Amino acid sequence: METSDKISEFIASQILHNNANRPGLDEPLLEGGILDSAGIFSLVTYLEEEFGISVDDDEIVVENFDTVGSITRMVTDKLA
Repeated sequence: METSDKISEFIASQILHNNANRPGLDEPLLEGGILDSAGIFSLVTYLEEEFGISVDDDEIVVENFDTVGSITRMVTDKLA
């Protein structure tokens, strides 16, 4: 499963509690009200555990968490 699919699936199942409504790559997560502060905390914990990365506090910004695509880019950059 691709990184973006894993992230989208996590958001759908653990944050939205609805596997049928997986967010698309460019769907706004923050502006769209999908992610709030608790959701971001949960997502960061998931990213760190699933991908073995560390997300610093200063990386938790709109540019990195606004869409599944931007989250995927951040994770991919950290894995490179």
